[in-house]
Amino acid sequence: MSSVAEGVFNGNLPWDMVVYGAVLGIAIIILDTIQEKRGAEFRFPILAVAVGIYLPVSLSTPIFIGGMLAHLAKKMGAGPRGEKAGLLMASGLITGEALMGIMVAIPIFMTGDKDVWPLLDWVPTGVGELIFAGVIVWLFFQAKRKTT
Repeated sequence: MSSVAEGVFNGNLPWDMVVYGAVLGIAIIILDTIQEKRGAEFRFPILAVAVGIYLPVSLSTPIFIGGMLAHLAKKMGAGPRGEKAGLLMASGLITGEALMGIMVAIPIFMTGDKDVWPLLDWVPTGVGELIFAGVIVWLFFQAKRKTT
């Protein structure tokens, strides 16, 4: 966003890229409208596509996982509750990642030392991935659970 603001104020905005983005956005909206009229389950939400293009893959992953959890929970009979739960979980994962980034940055900022986390070197490789997989499984079953 800062490069767009600089381009506008300095007069050197790459207009060809702006036009490419506008054409791509219009095409996605048209495709989504066609899918909506067909009653298709697979849609092209412009915001999700834009976030997927704009954000790095590491930040888009929680969105993808939350969407897949919502889809699978809905397919397995959880109904609208499962779909909403999956989307809320994706939002929570994104927020949690942002908050953890801030929490990790605080000691680095306070000490001025980027190697302030050597105490975590004893944690075996793969523990974080196992915990993340466990959280995904737990979230899936939470989304799949039917309300009574």
